[in-house]
Amino acid sequence: MKKRLLTIVSAAAIVWGSMSATIYADASVTVNVSQTQVNPGNSLTISGNSIYPQVIIKVINSTNNTVFYIDTASTDSSGNFTKTFTIPTGADLGSYVTVAGSATDVSKATFVVAAPSNGGGGGGGGGGGGGGATTGNTDKPATPTTQSEIVPITETVIETVQQGVVTAKVDSAKLSEIVTSSGPQAKVFSVDVQGTGDTIKTELTLELLARMAEKNPSSVLQVNTNIGKYNLPTNVDAPTLAKTLGVTEKDAVITITIEKAKPDVSSQAEQTASGLGASMIVSPVDFKVDVTGANGQRQELSSFASYVSRSVPLVQPVDAEKSIGVLYDPTAKTLYPIPTWFENNQATMLRKGNSIYSIITSSKTFDDLSGHWAKKDIEQLASKLIVSGVDDQHFVPDSKITRAEFATLLVRALGIEQRKAEGFKDVRADDWFAGSVGAAQEADLINGYEDGTFRPNEVISREQLAVMIARAMKFAGTEVKADRTVLNPFVDQSNIADWSKDAAAQSVSAGIIQGMTDTSFAAKESATRAQGVSILKRMLQYVKFMN
Repeated sequence: MKKRLLTIVSAAAIVWGSMSATIYADASVTVNVSQTQVNPGNSLTISGNSIYPQVIIKVINSTNNTVFYIDTASTDSSGNFTKTFTIPTGADLGSYVTVAGSATDVSKATFVVAAPSNGGGGGGGGGGGGGGATTGNTDKPATPTTQSEIVPITETVIETVQQGVVTAKVDSAKLSEIVTSSGPQAKVFSVDVQGTGDTIKTELTLELLARMAEKNPSSVLQVNTNIGKYNLPTNVDAPTLAKTLGVTEKDAVITITIEKAKPDVSSQAEQTASGLGASMIVSPVDFKVDVTGANGQRQELSSFASYVSRSVPLVQPVDAEKSIGVLYDPTAKTLYPIPTWFENNQATMLRKGNSIYSIITSSKTFDDLSGHWAKKDIEQLASKLIVSGVDDQHFVPDSKITRAEFATLLVRALGIEQRKAEGFKDVRADDWFAGSVGAAQEADLINGYEDGTFRPNEVISREQLAVMIARAMKFAGTEVKADRTVLNPFVDQSNIADWSKDAAAQSVSAGIIQGMTDTSFAAKESATRAQGVSILKRMLQYVKFMN
């Protein structure tokens, strides 16, 4: 059988509540766990069926994204396998992911390590299943669940309505008292604007935002309205902003505006989506943040150091595999895909800037994907406008992917604005990939060669791809431990260049890149377009930029 790269199906297939958690039924491997909840010190049996004579079994600790347990099991004449292991008494509580299969086909199941009902057991926080929990990114769609993390500040707001514009002004004295009494664990200062309209503005002083950041540098000011929700990072550079405006932080007002796009803009956006074979299922919403000094000077905040989340309500069921948030550029009349997470009847979009956003859905396929192992992955990312074919009918999945092509995929998948490429003597301003290469360069996703070239048309090696994936995860705010011992099963690990070993270890630990066989990583081998898409999809799911 010809070996191929690891293919993972959407984590949405997980079924909770039963005693068996089989998922990915369309793969060549199935896996079950004997219990969906187990106490530290107790045993857990992993079983399933595979077309391969031996199965690699991993259990990934979702709290810190590291391999918790690894072993192999032989299949019988019917393809069945089983393995039993004991959960250590000191194991962290929370969600774990079981991965079973070969280096080319896997299935996954989840279980939870929970304290005994009498309250015993070890401590430790939980994490999300289905691909590992993310760490280090406070801007993900996850919502705090404890009262100490969410600080309601709605009572500090005075609302007025004038000419259809709802303005919610924060009372500085009242908010100051709440911020002072809040603890350092406060993650979200939440305000619910009660008024409804096409334009909703929330105002407070820059000084108050800075005080929230002093309590918790990773906290956000969350504004909830009938149009949408916006999470503004509190750790903006308040001193510099005030200085730029020529005022003190106390005399500068920050305004968060959530506004339905004007009818002509909405119509243009819908026409643009239609031209791409997509349907717009949410009316476009314009998110803006600006700071105004008492002297009338104004500064717009259009970019941020970390991803900022904003959400829009969904009034109809959405197929998350075929839908995505998009940024609409009214000047260029162009739509750009944005990392999007669908949950609880809302779509949360992540980007390091502000603009006009909407949700589109489409269904895309290509004539040359019939029977191909990566068909589902390619169709999913093509429907989300992240990947495209060589033409409307052909994707050519088994052709090699170039450095420029993969850089372009990363830029589109991460929602990065295109930039002028500088410093590469073989990248011209009129090259189709110039803007993407420039954006990837600025985001530190790529490096050139010592001779000053980028070599855009060279096929990308697997170790180069691993480095770009590791950098993309870091850009997304997710850190993965670089434990090189996960490379030990590969007899050719000495062929992995030292500059890429940490990245290879990170990608393998996260389950994003696996070996070409059980014992071969094949660092120098070039990747295909299909492999590049599947790896990109798994990375997006891992950092929760996609369901």
